[in-house]
Parts: sequence; structure tokens; C-alpha cells
Amino acid sequence: MAKILICGNAPLPTEKEAKKQYAAGLRTWHFIKPLLDAGHQVLLFALVMPDAYKDALVFKKPQTEVVSDQLTIIRVDKGWTGFAQFLHKQFRTFRPDCALGINTYPSYRATTLARHCPFWADLNGWLMAEAQSQAGVIGSDVYLPHYAKIEQTIVRWADKFSAVSEFQKWALIGELALAGRMNSKTDGYEFATSIPNANETIELHQMDDRKLLRGKVAAEDDFIVFSAGGYNTWLDIDTLFTGLGKAMDKNPKIKFVSTGGKIPGLADSVFDRFIKMIDGSKHKDRFVMLGWVPSENMPYYYREANVGINCDRFNYETLTGARNRLNEMMIRGLPVVTTLGSEITHDIKSNDLGFTYDIGDSDGLADLLVSLVGRDLSEYTKRAADFAKQYYSYKYTTRAVAEWVKNPKKAPDFGYRVSLRGGKLASGLRYMREKGIRASVRKIVKM
Repeated sequence: MAKILICGNAPLPTEKEAKKQYAAGLRTWHFIKPLLDAGHQVLLFALVMPDAYKDALVFKKPQTEVVSDQLTIIRVDKGWTGFAQFLHKQFRTFRPDCALGINTYPSYRATTLARHCPFWADLNGWLMAEAQSQAGVIGSDVYLPHYAKIEQTIVRWADKFSAVSEFQKWALIGELALAGRMNSKTDGYEFATSIPNANETIELHQMDDRKLLRGKVAAEDDFIVFSAGGYNTWLDIDTLFTGLGKAMDKNPKIKFVSTGGKIPGLADSVFDRFIKMIDGSKHKDRFVMLGWVPSENMPYYYREANVGINCDRFNYETLTGARNRLNEMMIRGLPVVTTLGSEITHDIKSNDLGFTYDIGDSDGLADLLVSLVGRDLSEYTKRAADFAKQYYSYKYTTRAVAEWVKNPKKAPDFGYRVSLRGGKLASGLRYMREKGIRASVRKIVKM
């Protein structure tokens, strides 16, 4: 069995003390669980997501938890300045067979290990598409160089890559080409694979028969349209608000219930603008904004809602990204209503697992919601849950990682660098020198 050093994120979905669950922590456990099940030994450096724990724990210095003989977790604040030195010290002690970076920023922090062992980088979402989406919302390109540095560093150093969708995988291959890594040494080498999000139900708290929505914030016969998670920069709040308002005009039983909210430092303005729109709506009382709620409450909301909703605007993050909220709704048996954009939404449409509408189509959204009120949706509940259990399971989606860790190797171009500067003349001269051929500049230009 392999010894694997992993740099990922916390909190993991197995942590009861977590106040919030982030996609990065879900992705980290998604990769780790199958490795543990296969008998591998894992040392996890978990970079803690902000404001994630109930007791406001401070991780300025590493906190180590020995979970089992197979798993040790070292949690630390992701901005800790001593991380790099500490990581290498632990690397020398642990002596892993390979290293994994799970999510983009942890992969970036772990790139220095690529000089010493085979390194797999999981780019959970296309960072440059996310950066463009953020730039559009804030009206500034000031952060683009920072994100580009992170992406380019990982692309230069990792031996293997995973993306969250087939669409992102091909974008990544384009980045590899521009970095000079699609070269003579790597011809025929499979750099990247697609690993869609997976979500397996984890019950940390025993559920009972109590209700948190019905009889509290909604009537027993209300049609609850449920939204979960952060209001990120690719959320189309204009279509969502307008579509919901039109549906509420047509049917007084439709009620919108939302958990989650703003993402500090990233998308504050999206959520704030949505709240302002609600405050000015004639249906204000039918928008129930619960904010960030304890993780143990989420199963109750899924159980009591009628449908779950996802509404994305057109941008390249939507086309290349994933949607954890849809994975969670499907595995929980909540019928989904979503814009057709991300890869998972195409799975939903082609396999008749839920309901889709076009990006920006508020009339289509309204008509769809109205048509679902009072309808028996149990067939979608079962079909979606069965599909998710089979194709979005941890083990099924991470098959490529399972194979790689059995015999991890450096990429064929390790230690070899190609400069793409200089164009045809420079590359021709280099080729001639390597082959010991003497030729005139005129001849090289004609090659």
C-alpha cells in the first residue's frame, strides 16, 4: 500500500464541529475516502476555510489529529507563513510515495513537492474562469495576475491533473500546451482526467421527525422552492428573482426558501443586491432567507422542500464548472430545477433526472415551477438518487487516482523545459544544434 501526502481543505464533511460546509472540504473527502478504503496511508494537510468552525478555532499553528493508523490530519490556517517550511519537514519525516493536491490553492501550495516525488494536482474548477466571473462582478481586473500565477505554477509542475468536468479538462490541456508541456517528451502521455463532483450521504446527527420549515416558515401545503449554498459570482440573481416573482404571481402557494448567503471577500455584492431586490418585491414575505445554518439541519430542509433550484448566468465558469448543490439535492432525493449549463445539468437533462430551463429565461423558469405544483415527482426522486449513487460515487469517480497511486511516476518531461518564445527561427536553430546539423538561416525559415 502507498504512503500518500495530501494537501487539501477543511472542514471535511465528517466533522461535527463544522459551522459551514464548503465545496473544497467536500472535494477533499471525496478523494481521501476511497484511498483509505483501499488501505493506503494518508497524511493530510488541511488548509482551513475561513469562518468554518463553531468555536472560532484558530489554526495559526498546526493542530494534529491522529484519526486512525491510516489517517493523520494536520489542520492549519491557509495563510500561515510558515506552511512551506513545515510541509517539507513533515515530507522528509513521512517519506511518501506520492503527493496529491486537492483543489487549486492547496495544489499551488504543494507544488514544491513536485521536485521530490510524483505529484497529482486536482484543479477543482477552472480558476481563470472563476477569476473572470469575479472580475465582471466587481468591475476590476486587479486580481487576475494573482490567479494566473497560481494556475501557471501548478500547470508547470504537476505530473498528473484532474479537472471537475470534461469541459475544464480541455481548457487545462490548452494551458499545458501554452506552458510548453505538450512537447516531444509527453507525446502520447495522458496528462489530465475528468473527475466530476461526488457526494455520498453522511449523517453526523440522528434525524428525528421534527420539521424545521413546515409550520414554521412555510405552510403545510406550500410549494417550497429550495436553494442552498453561497451566492457566488456566477449565480444569475436577476433571472432567479424575476422567474420566482412571475411564478408567485401565478400561484400563491409557491414559496422560496434559501440557506447560505454571501461569500466574504468574494461575492458580497451578489447576495446584497438579491436582498435589496427582495425588499422591494410585492412578494417579499414569500422569500425566506435563513442564512448560513448548522450543517445538521440541512437534511431536514431537503426532506421538506418540493424542489431544489439552481440558476446560473452565462459565463465560462458555468460551462466548465460543477455544482455541489445539485449533487447534494440528487443524492438526498430532492427533484432539481436548473439552468442548462454545467456538465452535471446535461447529465440531468439527457437522463431525465430533473428539470432544466435555458439560461436567462425567466418566463421558462416561472412556467416550469407553476407546472410542477401539485405534481407527483417521486419518479424523479428515485431516478436521480439511483444515478447519483452509481455515477457520482467517490469510488467510481476517482478510479484514475486509484490506479495512479499504485505506481505513481513523474511526467515524461520532468526536468525538461521547452521555451515557446522566439518562434520558428529559434526552434529551428535549436533543432539543428541538437542534431548536429549546419544550416543557413534561409534554410531554417523554409522548414
